[in-house]
Amino acid sequence: MKSVINTVYTLEGLERLLSKAKNCDEFSPIVLNKVAIRLKKGMKERSDAIAIASNQVIEDKDVCPAMFLYGSLIACDPSYVIIGKTTDSIEGCLSCRCTHTVSRGEKIHLITRFFDTKTKKLSDFYLLEVEGFDATVLQHEIDHLNGKFIDMVTFEF
Repeated sequence: MKSVINTVYTLEGLERLLSKAKNCDEFSPIVLNKVAIRLKKGMKERSDAIAIASNQVIEDKDVCPAMFLYGSLIACDPSYVIIGKTTDSIEGCLSCRCTHTVSRGEKIHLITRFFDTKTKKLSDFYLLEVEGFDATVLQHEIDHLNGKFIDMVTFEF
């Protein structure tokens, strides 16, 4: 069975991961729901996944709304602001099966909307304060959506 998760092991996969995702307002609720389903499928495929970004599961970089799945929440058009100090940590990534050291904020303000798969609607924007491990995960996924990837990677063979 073919994986739904894009990897850096093909030129097309790398191109998608380095592309900035688009604003969710550019897409219909039908497209957003299809992406939400694909995000959930990607999470089920990988038991070691904690979260997943849309450009990790979408094949066409031109049809990639800025969405990620974390737990049962589907965030849309997310951004963050680091509050206070940062810490270097080693992170893993499903897209390269590699680790990298990156500096992350210990606490962030997350600005995001949410997509409800039952009503097929986007919420208004929320401002949430997030810290610790959750803050690290959210920064990682939002960086993916912003096309940040390869500059952080240290491949381990």
